[in-house]
Amino acid sequence: MNRCRGNSGSATQRVRSNLYATAASFRSSAMWAAIDGRRYHEAIGHMREAQTLAELSGDQAIKFRIWSHAGSLYRHMGPPC
Repeated sequence: MNRCRGNSGSATQRVRSNLYATAASFRSSAMWAAIDGRRYHEAIGHMREAQTLAELSGDQAIKFRIWSHAGSLYRHMGPPC
């Protein structure tokens, strides 16, 4: 009996979660590169996308990493005017 019948082309939740976590990790790295290059508005865009992807993944470690980068971002940007 084929246990996969009817599920062709669909990913399991675990695989989907890992894909979202990987995408969030890449966006988080792009965010860090933008911070390092003093492109703060670009970094904010990467942060928002990374947060969305991390939320979809449910991965607490990547969520923490993004918030850690966000702390650095806002320290570099200084206090609001």
